[in-house]
Amino acid sequence: MQPDSTNPTDPTLPTPSPKNDRERVRPIEYALVAIVAGVVGVMAVPELDVPKTDMVGMAQVTQLQYQMGNYRDVIESYRADHKVYPGYAYGQRGAWLHGSISGTDFRRQMLFGSTEWGRTSPTDPGSYPFGPYLETGMIKNPVNGLDTVWLLADDQDFPAEPTGTTGWIYRPATGEIIANCEGVSVLTGVQYFDL
Repeated sequence: MQPDSTNPTDPTLPTPSPKNDRERVRPIEYALVAIVAGVVGVMAVPELDVPKTDMVGMAQVTQLQYQMGNYRDVIESYRADHKVYPGYAYGQRGAWLHGSISGTDFRRQMLFGSTEWGRTSPTDPGSYPFGPYLETGMIKNPVNGLDTVWLLADDQDFPAEPTGTTGWIYRPATGEIIANCEGVSVLTGVQYFDL
């Protein structure tokens, strides 16, 4: 008679032996393997030296970029309304070529209402429908605290280095404005003067 392979009680079949304690993996062994793998993983990762962040420097460059962005926006808004950048003495009705460069006129054109040819008035908004472009006052340079603006003549180049005597340097011929202060961006390493 052939042994029945489906009958587990058949004495002719080899009986599986119960696993003894030596063949069974215990939880402690799993824990040891995990610890060893973790140690090897930590040793395999290179040590990274993360520099400390200069929060004051980051705040300063962020403020400076924000204020320069504000100035550039209002200068472009003035040009869109008047067809010339601010900083020139007002022209005649319909004449987009204005007078000579004037720091006083630049300040007034930023702070007061103006006509389309650049004449300003602090008291008659109905007749001076454009602006004011800076309603809360001239913009301060957050690095040196100055709100004054050095206006360059049409043929005058920007200086090679900041002087720090004004908050900003501005060329009305092109509408370019830069910060007139020393310092370096902690984010990019670029001089404030070159932002």
